[in-house]
Amino acid sequence: MNDSSRIEQLIDTHLKDAKRVPMKREQAEFALKLIILDMSGKKLSAQKPFLMQLIEKRVEACFTYTISECAALLLAMVAGYPGAAVIYCWYLQYWCKKNNVKDVTLARVMEEIFPSGFFSEEDLEKTWKAQKVALSPDNMLDHAKYGESLQFEREEVKE
Repeated sequence: MNDSSRIEQLIDTHLKDAKRVPMKREQAEFALKLIILDMSGKKLSAQKPFLMQLIEKRVEACFTYTISECAALLLAMVAGYPGAAVIYCWYLQYWCKKNNVKDVTLARVMEEIFPSGFFSEEDLEKTWKAQKVALSPDNMLDHAKYGESLQFEREEVKE
């Protein structure tokens, strides 16, 4: 197995065709409020939930797509814990690469990436267990080298 495509293969095996679970009522109500906020163009408060911060920082540091505040907040709410948030971040990179898209907005999450719901807890757990590095407490998802096949070429910053 090519090390640079291990995460892509993990997603192909465990998440690409996984059954999607509709949002719970509270999540759907929250998503509607986010849609209204997103359409208003207002910024979120400076006090962001921990998982949202984790998603935003991880995307900025490790991935070749961007994510809007509202999309990050929705995914933080859906993920619920750090391991699932990291899995969602990698799935977004996978989806972006396969669809040649470099920006993840709330509308894109709701209409294109997860139109019929999100991953089940069971599929997230199976994926988490499968990504553990053999004979180590380490996580494959914490190493960019295993997901290089999913990254866009980084464009040089021109000054």
